[in-house]
Amino acid sequence: MAGRALRRWLAATASALALLTAPAIAHADPISAAIVTAIGLTGAAATVATFVITTALQLASAFALSKLTGPKQKQQERQASVTTLSVGENPREAVFGRVCSGGSLVTAANFGGEFNTDWEVLEIALADHPIDALEGYFIGSDYYPYSANGLQTGFSGCLDIEFINGSNDVPPPARFAGAAGMASEDRLRGTTKVWAAYKANDKVWSQGRPSFKWVFRGKRCYDPRKDGSLPGGVGSHRWNDPSTWEYDDNAYVCRYNWVRGVYARDQVDQPEMLLVGRGLSDIEAPPENVFAPANVCDELVALKAGGTERRYRIAAVIRADETHDQTEQRFAAAMGGVIVQREGGVEIEPGQAKSTVVEITDADLVVGEKVVFDRFLPAPQRVNSVVGRYIEPAQNWSDHAAPIRRSIADIQDDRGPAETPLSLDFVTSGTQGQRCAEMERRLSRMERRATIPLPPRFSGLEEGDWIGWTSDRYHHGGRVVYRVEAWSRAPNWRRTLALREVASSAYGWTAATDEIVPGTPPPPETARPAPLALAGVEVFTVNLMGDDGSKVPAIRAVWSTPVDPAVLGVRVEVRVLGEADAAPTSATTRETIDAGFLVTTNGVAASATLEARVIPLADPSREVVGSDWTTVITGKSTAGGATTVPWSGVGDDNGQRPEDGADVTGNHTSADTATIAGRPRDDVLDDVDQTKIATAEEVLRAVVFRGDTVELIEQVQNTANGNNTFITELKSIDGEGVGKAVLSINADGHVGGQVIMNDGRIVSIYFVADEWGVVGTDGVERKVVYVDTVAGKVKFVADVAIDGNLTITGTLTTPKLADNTVTNRIRGAKSTYTAGTGADVEEFTYVFTLPYAADVEVDGNCNFLDGGGNGPSYHSSAIKLFINGTQVAVNNQPGALAMQQLSTFGGAACSAGSCTVSMTVMTKPDDGYDRQNFRVRWFLK
Repeated sequence: MAGRALRRWLAATASALALLTAPAIAHADPISAAIVTAIGLTGAAATVATFVITTALQLASAFALSKLTGPKQKQQERQASVTTLSVGENPREAVFGRVCSGGSLVTAANFGGEFNTDWEVLEIALADHPIDALEGYFIGSDYYPYSANGLQTGFSGCLDIEFINGSNDVPPPARFAGAAGMASEDRLRGTTKVWAAYKANDKVWSQGRPSFKWVFRGKRCYDPRKDGSLPGGVGSHRWNDPSTWEYDDNAYVCRYNWVRGVYARDQVDQPEMLLVGRGLSDIEAPPENVFAPANVCDELVALKAGGTERRYRIAAVIRADETHDQTEQRFAAAMGGVIVQREGGVEIEPGQAKSTVVEITDADLVVGEKVVFDRFLPAPQRVNSVVGRYIEPAQNWSDHAAPIRRSIADIQDDRGPAETPLSLDFVTSGTQGQRCAEMERRLSRMERRATIPLPPRFSGLEEGDWIGWTSDRYHHGGRVVYRVEAWSRAPNWRRTLALREVASSAYGWTAATDEIVPGTPPPPETARPAPLALAGVEVFTVNLMGDDGSKVPAIRAVWSTPVDPAVLGVRVEVRVLGEADAAPTSATTRETIDAGFLVTTNGVAASATLEARVIPLADPSREVVGSDWTTVITGKSTAGGATTVPWSGVGDDNGQRPEDGADVTGNHTSADTATIAGRPRDDVLDDVDQTKIATAEEVLRAVVFRGDTVELIEQVQNTANGNNTFITELKSIDGEGVGKAVLSINADGHVGGQVIMNDGRIVSIYFVADEWGVVGTDGVERKVVYVDTVAGKVKFVADVAIDGNLTITGTLTTPKLADNTVTNRIRGAKSTYTAGTGADVEEFTYVFTLPYAADVEVDGNCNFLDGGGNGPSYHSSAIKLFINGTQVAVNNQPGALAMQQLSTFGGAACSAGSCTVSMTVMTKPDDGYDRQNFRVRWFLK
């Protein structure tokens, strides 16, 4: 106990004074001597204490200094502590996968030489359990492979290493027996350790005392899949027989062994021997639950450089003083997964695409219970870039940033980067780190969150389950997949689920396109999608009729359908002409959006000149463009329940009635034929007519000045029997001198009319109509064309005669043309001299397809040459033409003169389909020919 207490005290003192020392070869420095003197040690104890203090100070100084030089992330600090030799009292450690660790200093001493100080030896614990193998070690930043115990090559006999696995129960090496304080009982049974002894030599250790980091394969693990005693298991693995276990870095297999517990000397049947882990039984942690997730971790993933790697592996140093929650989170991050609670236990579900376990609709929600739905996350929670940090062996096993995972389009949508780090403490593969970070980024873009109540029949749903929800109210009729994040159950067994959006696409990975080679520059910015806008927007006034005879002015806005699915709603804004404040009315259901119209009374005053516009609504990532403000004039409003009062019942408070103002004829019950209210009748009627005209112009006409643009709007409207029709004529001239005249006829939202535009260069006339026709002088109406919106074509329906030439510059697709129309030509020509043979020689042949029955014509010619010999009387030449094997023309002239050209022409009627044409030439052997020409053409029959 005195020795252990001494070690604890020395370690604490060394840590406190770490910054006051510098590395050097072993010697008794003043600080160490002062400490030894202060605590009253002499002899062997003083020697041991002097060495331990000096060594501990120097080994601790680098790590302590790094913490003081600036702030570090927790992950960086943790990895630095893993790869740095720990001194003092340290928690127990379990190691899974292939790691690099500085280990924990157990003891240190001097031995050898005249003063027993030539050598220093360190006893370093690597893990509190047996490991698979020691691979090598770092001294500073240089790596050396380990092959065997003893003196290590390359160090001039100044480095001696002894590796003792935790499964061995052996005393300290005999060659270190001279080290003060070493006893055969100091075995650290069950602990994997290494003895590193180095001899003082300024040439070998030019940088001072060596600092070590050890690379080794960690714990051998029990894999339930290899346990033949379990249903579905195959193999010799048994939990209660550690000798059957094998090394494995499968993330889920390693997690299961940590969950079951790491025990001293692998005594798994003795709970009191638990060192690291949760220590659960096979009932609390059923081994059958390992099969599926472990298989996911073993799936092979292609690499961009070629080859594959297993999907989820780990390299972990797990300490006993770390909370179980921290460790579970590190396992989950390494697997791109989530922690779930199922069947009373805690599990990790590795990142993978899944099928839904149930489908629901709005009808499944409990009526009367609260539903919480968020389409988007708050701005502070939005993420468009993920920086994964993992342990990179090629960077001296330090914390390293993987290539940032981001989408330029998302950054543009969010108006800037929104980064989040992803700590991957247990990951040493850069490509695995990229995959985990990309999954995190994709899932972060799926922002829908919901809390919904469901009836008891859904009580079997658990955390991590995927469900499909089709909703008219929340998804505009679409289906969205969610993952169950949490749940609660009421006494009546109703289930309340907390959901987050998820999709299989988040877990897809194509190495060729998704994997980023470190150092690759970010992709160029992608083109932003065009702003969303509604087409065919029209705004006009209507009167809403009540059952009691009331009449309320309203504004009806219409737009073209179908509407882009990215439009999530429509807002109509109404304001008084010349004012800035507008009254909004919004519709967000898919049914209303696709209906193509919206009627509002919000902000609509009677007998007023107003402006209205329509704006599409979308998620914050898309820009939207509203329509221009349109000026409208509303009608009067009429209250319901109005009654008719007889003329005789109309009078003022003094009993004066209208007829009392009649003329002096004494006829007070009717207006005088010559005067009205004492004025000449004609004057009064003229005033009335002018008033009516002025009123009509005010109602039907409006001149609008918008900047440099002048618009004249005229409109007539009628609502009857539930139908509303209006005709609007718009004439405008903008500041560029562009004139536009629009005539619009709208009957219950079905719009037609014409648009004429003139910009000084081009005059354009467009008709908005389903069909177009003419009426001849005979009074007969003939429909000429109509628009097939499904096929996207304009179709003629009347007989059309063309008096003149028809020129087609594009492609003409038709099963039939006018008779005698040439549809194609084939030409051939040769100029090579050919000696005669006395037999027919085929010079041209063509095979083609006739799309219809046609008359095929062929003509050809050939220039014959005199080769000398017997004179013209002995010359004999011929040219023949064939169509589908039948000779249709021949020209032969016995005795033809030299340099004679023969021509011929023929034709035949052919059916649709394949057609073959050819030409043969013949002359005597002592003559020849050159310059042949051949032509084919066909005509519609």
